[in-house]
Amino acid sequence: MKLYKRIKRRILWEFEHITNIIYRRKFNIGENTVLRGGIKCTNPKQVTIGNNSFINYGVFFYVADEKSEEAKITIGNNVFIAPKVLITTATHNIESSFQRASKQTIHMPVKIDDGCWIGANVTILPGVHIGKGCVIGAGAVVNKDCEPNGVYVGVPAKRIKDL
Repeated sequence: MKLYKRIKRRILWEFEHITNIIYRRKFNIGENTVLRGGIKCTNPKQVTIGNNSFINYGVFFYVADEKSEEAKITIGNNVFIAPKVLITTATHNIESSFQRASKQTIHMPVKIDDGCWIGANVTILPGVHIGKGCVIGAGAVVNKDCEPNGVYVGVPAKRIKDL
């Protein structure tokens, strides 16, 4: 049984290694950064990830415009992102009751500074800047900038603690 577990672990490690090689060709990734499987991105060249960061399973980077400077996602060094996080740079204005979402897409960049930890199932909306050293609690919806060195939780995310 132990041999089976070791072989299984080795196969999974090899798969992740191959996956990281593929991701490095698509994304702008720094040194020693690990991206787990199942990561999705609409325009990977618009995503920049710094050194020593870790992006877990099922993270979705939604970048609607492949060329716009306003549609970039920038993630700093030493950032940990838990599973199933959504980071989006696109939204719409609210229109008339006939059709609430305007047809024109609005693009705003998202920036996550160094040393942040983003919990599982967090949603980060367009135009948000998360300051250095922040912790975003699981399930939070971040719709406004986060000041450095704080813990943010809830819907919408609110600062509950200084670090």
